[in-house]
Amino acid sequence: MADVFVERVSFCTHLGKSIKGTVIGFGLMAASVALIFYNEFDTIQTQRALDEAEGLVTSLPSADAVDPAYEGKLVHLTALLDTDSIVTDPIFGVSTSDSNSEEALLKLHRTSEMYQWHEDKETDDAKTTYSYEKDWSEGRINSERFKKSENHYNPPMPYRTLTWTAAPLSFGAYSLSSDALQQVDWYDPFNRNLDVNTIFSEELRRETTVQGRYFYMGQGTLRSPEVGDVRVSFEEIKADITSVVAEQNGNSLDTYVATNGKEILLLQRGTHTSEAMFDQAEWEKQVRAWLLRFAGFLVMLFGMLMIVGPIKALFSGVPVLGDAVGCGLCCIVSPLALTISLLLIGIAWLAFRPLLGGGVLLAAVLLIVGLYMYSKLRQSSTTNTTKNDTDDDIEKQNTGAQYNSTYNNKQEELAPPEQPVALMPVYVPYSTMMEPSQT
Repeated sequence: MADVFVERVSFCTHLGKSIKGTVIGFGLMAASVALIFYNEFDTIQTQRALDEAEGLVTSLPSADAVDPAYEGKLVHLTALLDTDSIVTDPIFGVSTSDSNSEEALLKLHRTSEMYQWHEDKETDDAKTTYSYEKDWSEGRINSERFKKSENHYNPPMPYRTLTWTAAPLSFGAYSLSSDALQQVDWYDPFNRNLDVNTIFSEELRRETTVQGRYFYMGQGTLRSPEVGDVRVSFEEIKADITSVVAEQNGNSLDTYVATNGKEILLLQRGTHTSEAMFDQAEWEKQVRAWLLRFAGFLVMLFGMLMIVGPIKALFSGVPVLGDAVGCGLCCIVSPLALTISLLLIGIAWLAFRPLLGGGVLLAAVLLIVGLYMYSKLRQSSTTNTTKNDTDDDIEKQNTGAQYNSTYNNKQEELAPPEQPVALMPVYVPYSTMMEPSQT
């Protein structure tokens, strides 16, 4: 279970940090611009170097002998990458000669991990939450920098992660440069059960047990570790058939430098044609380019969100309104950041490859126009809805008045006709009707 510590943040403190964050936001936007331009420039330069190298490479039938005719030229070779040398871990005594593999071992890799505390930080408008959990990690995590360092101390890391490479490595009649050896990375788990008797130090042997594929040192066990416990495992790289595209210099296969300064050295495990190797290199180049483009967009987005951070901070005291403002700002900033990123990519390509750059710029412009048209349609829809509601109200009022008039007329038709009023005769005495006498 995680150990959690919550730090409350006042409104003024949160607003002040947001205002300071705007400076970082502008810096992130500048970094995004630099990253996007560098990535596009590097992608184009790499593509040109690959095209140049693919047009110059010569596939040699065998690596058994060095042909002086290809001195200083780009060659493609396939052969067994092998060695007669042995490497040994100077602490734990594990050696490439101890493996049960039939093939020779080219590299031995030691992975050292310590069970230790790590800190996770999560910040919202009103508080910052620090959570502390224990997990295995290579290298010591500096617990002195934790917000709550007490009770979360990580001891020093006793052993490092290291790699040993057998030397020399043979590739037919050739040898590989150090740059080529760095690309030899097809690791497999060490193919032998570990034994504490191989450990050179007697004291370390007493402190160490073998648990699974690990040397284990500490108070706990692999299933129930304690902070400070260390486990050490090993991996190996076996000798295997390898294909290489490199520049031949004597009997060494080195990095080829293209006319634009980009370095080309291709190495793959197994048997591959030069065409397949260049296709793989172009695919890796495209994957890297798109990952960096996405990274540039994210940096741009985070920078813009930090710039508008003070606006969100002003409403942070209101629980629902603060979240609504933050969501609204994110919805506004995200398409804006994407548009700016596309514009930057288009401008970069326009400078190096006008045709593709024009297409990207057109896509960015269409996105801007689409967002503008969408906003206008939304506004028009809202206006029409309001107008229709008003018309409906007027129509309902007219309909009601008409209904009342019709109802009154019906009532008048159904009412019985008025009867004439009967006049009652009035009796007047005759004597009063006589004319008065004359005097």
